[in-house]
Amino acid sequence: MATTITLVSICDNHYAEMLCALLKSIAENHHTGEPISYYIIDDQISTGRKKQVEQSVAAPDFTLNWIPLKKAIPANARVPIDLTMYPLNIYARLFISETLPGLERVIYLDVDTIVNGEISELWNTDLQGRIAGAVLDPLGTFDNPAGVGNYRELGLSGKSPYFNSGVLLLDLKAWKARNLGEEVLRIIYENRRFAKFPDQYGLNVALADNWTPIDPSWNAFASFEYQQLPNLVHFIAQKPIYEDYQGNVQFRDLFYGYLGRTAFRGFRPAARSNRFMQKGTQKLKKFFFKLFGRN
Repeated sequence: MATTITLVSICDNHYAEMLCALLKSIAENHHTGEPISYYIIDDQISTGRKKQVEQSVAAPDFTLNWIPLKKAIPANARVPIDLTMYPLNIYARLFISETLPGLERVIYLDVDTIVNGEISELWNTDLQGRIAGAVLDPLGTFDNPAGVGNYRELGLSGKSPYFNSGVLLLDLKAWKARNLGEEVLRIIYENRRFAKFPDQYGLNVALADNWTPIDPSWNAFASFEYQQLPNLVHFIAQKPIYEDYQGNVQFRDLFYGYLGRTAFRGFRPAARSNRFMQKGTQKLKKFFFKLFGRN
């Protein structure tokens, strides 16, 4: 029997359409026969929307596994609280090895991506004995304005390569052996005034000498132009679910092509105000988390 390809994403109710388009894109472009087991860390997605996702992609060789967010972040984890727009659920990716203890390898994908290539190619990437595989961020190195501003204090080189954390191929056994989830949280907490992209900052510092570069086409930013269609498109800025999307129109159309072949067909972009409301909601969640802890 072919090796099962295992993937993980994190999603809340607001991004259910993006999750569904991502899953559909993987299913439609997967032709090498391996079963796919997809774990979705569920940050309060409604029952109705889960059903729509399942109707769109679930099949005997494409299974969906829903994991409540509360089970994906240890109760004693010291989650850094900041005033950025990033949701608390981003830290769940740090504890995949504890959440899914039976797995040895996993692909983590941000939910704001679509896959146009054969996912088995990414799955079979050689990590060369390192803990993670990732794509070099366009910002390039630690000394970029949004990178690792205190690299000198940490004893690191400003020219260390800086990766984007939205697409990761992980060796979970090595990750767990080093207890990297707790290590990354500690790094972020102790250096939070420098962590403009919190989880990405912590991962880059922790894995500074322990990650393998992946083909750049596996994390192409939707704001750029490319001569060939990338294997994976990442909507890092405005998302195509909003009217004020400003990225590459080709990629927006690709997104709606996949979405149009799901139970979310007919979806129309939301007003810009919805995006600001979502950001405000994330800040409120952090405020109440800081006051009262987790529910």
